[in-house]
Amino acid sequence: STPSTPRGGLPSEVGLLSKLRVLRVGQNGVKVLPRTLGLLAGKLEELTFDESNISWPATSEVLSMGTDKLLKFLAAFNGAEKERTLELNGWNFTEMPDDIFGESTLRVLHMSHNKLTAVPDRIEVLKELSELWLDNNLLDDVFPTPLLALTTLTVLNMQG
Repeated sequence: STPSTPRGGLPSEVGLLSKLRVLRVGQNGVKVLPRTLGLLAGKLEELTFDESNISWPATSEVLSMGTDKLLKFLAAFNGAEKERTLELNGWNFTEMPDDIFGESTLRVLHMSHNKLTAVPDRIEVLKELSELWLDNNLLDDVFPTPLLALTTLTVLNMQG
């Protein structure tokens, strides 16, 4: 099959290079890190890129977390594509990563054990969300108003 390379991105098949230990793509215009790089979590030891050039993932917090954490983040999104479930528990996020809002077909979002203080209005773009796990965060509101837009919710956990 023809490699699928987004403009300014690496081909998604780069995630299939299971023996790859070092990937340096700085100073070559790479803008998108494919989520399939997550398949190399625990294998790829060094990943370098120009942080200021990257448009996806858009969460600068994640880009500066180091190779291992970044690959786990990409792996979560890679799995979400098929499973429609995104698990970002225990990442110490203080706000929902922007990248979540590009996943319009997401059905289940796990963001337990973070440091979220609010739920942004644009959560409404997740029109198919049926489960939202926000337990053990630091939410300012007992019931954040933006959640009222999620009319497809069947499970909402905000304990703790």
